[in-house]
Amino acid sequence: MRPADAAPRAHGSGATHGAGAPRGTGAPHDTEARVRHMLTHGAAPDAVARLVADAAGADGLAAAQHTLLASAAQCAKEARTSAGAERADRDARALLVVHSVVCGRHEALTPAAVAPAVSVVVDGLASEQVPVVRRALACVAVLAQRNAKDLVAYWPALLAPESPALTACLAGAARADAAHALGALFTHGQGFWAMARDSARPHTAFETHSERLARMLDDVRMRLARLLCARDGGGDVVPLLRLVGVLLDTTGRVPLHTSHTAVLWAPVAQCAAHRSCDTRLAAYDALAGMQPAADTYAAAATRAATDLLDLLDARGAPPDTAAHAWRLLARFVARTDAPVPAPLLPRLSRDVGGAPVAVRRGAVEMLAALARRLRRDAAPAVRAQLPALVARAAHDPAADVRVAVGALWAEAELGAAPAPAALLAPLHALLRDADASVRAAAVRAVGARMEQAARDGAEAAALVACLPPDAVRRAVAAPPAGLVHDAEANVRVCAAWALANYAAVLAHAPPAAEDGTALLAAALPLPRDEREAAHAVRTLGALLGLGVRARWWDAAPRRALYVRGVDAACAALGAGRAPKLRWNAVAALARALPAPAGAAADAAAARGVDALVGALGDRTFKVQRMAAQALAGVLAERPGAALSAARHAALCAAVDAAQASLAARVQSASFGEVQMHAAACAEALARLRAWAHAAPGAT
Repeated sequence: MRPADAAPRAHGSGATHGAGAPRGTGAPHDTEARVRHMLTHGAAPDAVARLVADAAGADGLAAAQHTLLASAAQCAKEARTSAGAERADRDARALLVVHSVVCGRHEALTPAAVAPAVSVVVDGLASEQVPVVRRALACVAVLAQRNAKDLVAYWPALLAPESPALTACLAGAARADAAHALGALFTHGQGFWAMARDSARPHTAFETHSERLARMLDDVRMRLARLLCARDGGGDVVPLLRLVGVLLDTTGRVPLHTSHTAVLWAPVAQCAAHRSCDTRLAAYDALAGMQPAADTYAAAATRAATDLLDLLDARGAPPDTAAHAWRLLARFVARTDAPVPAPLLPRLSRDVGGAPVAVRRGAVEMLAALARRLRRDAAPAVRAQLPALVARAAHDPAADVRVAVGALWAEAELGAAPAPAALLAPLHALLRDADASVRAAAVRAVGARMEQAARDGAEAAALVACLPPDAVRRAVAAPPAGLVHDAEANVRVCAAWALANYAAVLAHAPPAAEDGTALLAAALPLPRDEREAAHAVRTLGALLGLGVRARWWDAAPRRALYVRGVDAACAALGAGRAPKLRWNAVAALARALPAPAGAAADAAAARGVDALVGALGDRTFKVQRMAAQALAGVLAERPGAALSAARHAALCAAVDAAQASLAARVQSASFGEVQMHAAACAEALARLRAWAHAAPGAT
């Protein structure tokens, strides 16, 4: 019996086509005949690839997939009555066809083609030939990625404890391939694993889908625990440890996640004492993601720090290994309150300055972990040395290292009390970096930090003290050097977003009128790019509203700026194509109205009301709902200032038309938009209509 990959015997003129049968017209029955001939007589992999290409070209991809896979599955099924060696050979040949279809193209299978593919793959997983098993595992990994949803129905065929076709491969020679395939199932199917639930009922014949998922998940982790505990030389454990890490990362929403530590901690901790450096690193990676008792984790972190620092001190450690060690150290240091080991800072100082670039990237993650510690741990050595380390990393010759340093301000919350002011100096340097990706990372990190503070306001005063409005205006907003005027579009968008978030923070820590109005003036006029304008109009709304509350606009010289801001928001609402720009413009007008006293301001407010009335006919439910809410709030508070009889009539007509068209628009809108906004829009329109028709002057 020849192996499945052997070259076919010559069969007349058809041998030139590799399958030993002449090519036909490409009709489905011809493709099926060629597949059967291959499974009977064998074929080289390149001949199978030609058959797949021929079938796809003649029949179309979807039809070819179904014909090829169904034929392979049927022939493999018929071979189950054959003798052992013959059946194994036929299974291997069938899998060769499936592998060529599944892995040889970049398109997902059609849903109908998944079933025959899985049927052949399951037989391949049970093969005694390691190359065949590896080919089957490669198919599983690709299907998990490209057909994640379709494959869920066949998880029991791969993972059921009573017939664990896939998990059983973890104990064999194809362990690394099996771990990769299982990792793909967890990674690309994590939304489905989230449904796993332990059964709270006595054992019954009926098992829900959620209970079956939980049973499969429990079996996977129990097998992993047993294999990690084995002392029988059962192969490399690094793939198993990496699979544990994937399992922990991708099943965080599964209720069973809380019991992962109880099952896996001890076996993984045992591997952390292995003599192999790769094994210890993989074990520490898995341990860092678990949730044991605080003292247990602290003890493991201490052992890991000692071992990892020894590894970093060792001569000849590969750069990737050293970088991995720094990343692991960072994870442990960030999660514990144990004192920072004394050798860490000198070693970090050495690697930040002169190590290979991969190691320097890992060292930056350690800087982020130490900066997080600053907010809860006033370690004098860290506080004293961290600013100099960050400054050195901020001037690294490698742009990707500087990008990582720029991102620290979001991840590590640098720049806010109690972090020392010296940490801000590198930020200003990165905001002026020659590389656009560095500038974008730095300003985006500032925006992310401001977004956090704007949500709760607890640290707003400290942030504004570190980054006062005048400094932000010069660095981000003011032309020509401000980042919202940068030559690179990505930098401009990130800068506009950061500025909008900063303006929101100012609501918790109001600046002086001169600083606030200067920042607003720098934000005008709105940019033409709607991605930037969507954020810029948020800045307008925050500062206009802040000025209304703080009475900035009572001073006559400042009212012209108020009018410019309101008119800019009206223009964005009327001409904006992007829904995000329009709803941010509505929000800006809602904050800016009612207007301060003065004829010019009243006229601007009237134009704002007109724009909001026009937005009641917007094609987007969210814009329509926000406009209705804004009008109800503004006009109920101060109706006489901006609502003449003509405007009142226009409002009544607009809200009636919006309500009349609502049912038809629900039918044509996307499901997501209807689910999220249609009901709230209908409610807001109903409230506005009730107010409008009950108000004086209503007809």
